[in-house]
Amino acid sequence: MPLRRVGPVSAALCLLLLGPLAAAASLPPIPKWVRGPTYKGPGYWKDFTIKQQRECQAVVKAADKAGERFDFVLYGDSVLRVIARGSKAEWKQLFPPSKGWHAVPLGVSGNDIEDVAWRLMTGAEKPKAAPKVVGLLVGTNNLRAHQSASMIAGLMDYLLGWMQAAFPDSEILVLNLLPRTSPDVGPVNKKLKALCEKRGIHWSTCGSDIDPRDPRQLYDGTHPAQEGADKVLRCLAPEVGRLAGKA
Repeated sequence: MPLRRVGPVSAALCLLLLGPLAAAASLPPIPKWVRGPTYKGPGYWKDFTIKQQRECQAVVKAADKAGERFDFVLYGDSVLRVIARGSKAEWKQLFPPSKGWHAVPLGVSGNDIEDVAWRLMTGAEKPKAAPKVVGLLVGTNNLRAHQSASMIAGLMDYLLGWMQAAFPDSEILVLNLLPRTSPDVGPVNKKLKALCEKRGIHWSTCGSDIDPRDPRQLYDGTHPAQEGADKVLRCLAPEVGRLAGKA
């Protein structure tokens, strides 16, 4: 089974005793390493990055305005954005609105963990109504920037801790980094899996069987072609369905 969960962590009792205001006040502080559109330095946001983030922000704001709760929100980088664009029909078929699904992929090209942290913590992409399932597919750009597996795991650890505090009643799901021709994602995925087990967070290996040398699966050695994208989504959908209570 691609999905694993060990030792669930919940803040439900705290919420019952102290209420939502206390839960909000207990959020971990926003770390200095988060990066938003005003950041200047390596990995700064390009114009297209800002445009894509605003599009994602608009999706969340529209749901907030309508008082809607997402069944599934998946945050990520260009890998996710390419999957969502190339397999748009597949996404709708697997998460059909006609059957009550409210699921959205929120991918922003060029993002790494620091950027996704900004989007959630300060970028107005945190829904008012906690989604049933919140997912992450991010980290390949950190690897590309030559960050060590330990550093990447440290960043992800803080982000996941923040998410557990912000979404105490949501299921949190982390997807493994998809294979790429270079560098090797294995050491990072090993640490991320251990991190999820420690925190009681769901770990998904969907897409781990992609052949990065096959252009039908990854068109450039990093980003999924339609065959690869469909493979990820077809694996992911039943996992999310179980977590969202829609299996």
